[in-house]
Amino acid sequence: MRPLTLAQKDRLTSRLFMVCAVGSILTVAAPTLFPCPVMEQQKERDREDYYAIAHHEAYFTGQQKDPRPAVRLPSTEKPTHLVP
Repeated sequence: MRPLTLAQKDRLTSRLFMVCAVGSILTVAAPTLFPCPVMEQQKERDREDYYAIAHHEAYFTGQQKDPRPAVRLPSTEKPTHLVP
């Protein structure tokens, strides 16, 4: 096996660096580009639990006569199952 020339070594090093750089950027950007559906389901479950607890506390303490939750989570999206 003959040794690599200086130009071949330079090209190999440059390509290896580029592959590592692009791979690391894609690794960091992947969750933003492809969000995990399990995380979204967990957020929805947490939101439902929060509303259930708020409704339970309001119902049993008598602070609210309306069956809807007393407290709403701060979020940019409105839950579809609640009436304003």
